[in-house]
Amino acid sequence: MRPNLFSAHGGAQAPGLTLLETRALIEHLASTSDRAELAQLLTAALKRARPSEAAYLIKALLGELRIGVQLGILEEGIAAAFLRPLDELRKASALLDIGALVVAAQAGTLQQATAQVGVPVSFMLATPTESVKTPIEPERTIAEDKLDGIRAQAHATGERVRLFARGQGEVTHSFPEVVKALQGLPRAAILDGEIIAVLPDGRARPFHVLQARIGRKNPEPELQAKVPVAYVAYDVLFDGQPCSS
Repeated sequence: MRPNLFSAHGGAQAPGLTLLETRALIEHLASTSDRAELAQLLTAALKRARPSEAAYLIKALLGELRIGVQLGILEEGIAAAFLRPLDELRKASALLDIGALVVAAQAGTLQQATAQVGVPVSFMLATPTESVKTPIEPERTIAEDKLDGIRAQAHATGERVRLFARGQGEVTHSFPEVVKALQGLPRAAILDGEIIAVLPDGRARPFHVLQARIGRKNPEPELQAKVPVAYVAYDVLFDGQPCSS
């Protein structure tokens, strides 16, 4: 039986939960399926928690806690906190996670930021145009098909391959065939591309077909055979070293 780290205390004023205690609690809750143990851990934690802490803890556990902030506002705050030029910070932000970005801003090393395998790079997105002010010149215009799938970066180092979707969430375990296809590349690489559902001859299938694979971790072989996928890479961001923009 795991020891209870959240024993209740008496008294009118609850002692409160520290962040480390809350982290330990969440890890314990995630690691057990025993309903009695879950109830014991949560009850003891709520007895220790102050009212405001209990409210946020319950919201977090139920998935109802929304504390997000727009990246642009966060970048402005970091730049202001460390007196760094905003444009310089935003260039580094495209290559670093938030923790590394704050450290670089504090140390004054934002200009040294570089792409690293395993850290998603900000996705380059198309900018819509509401109107065209000048006539389009056909000879200077390029059109291409839109691949209707999941935008994803592939970060590969030898046998280690990780896939990140556009929201920078990891989707590696949802597409094992893509991981297998990219294992053993001769150099560390970051690829930008699209995961699409395909027919046996390699032609793309509609997005609604791919939906059967979205959110499915470690899909069974039957589903992989029914909805095979391919990774279409259209940009190389890292090839043994960061590629020039």
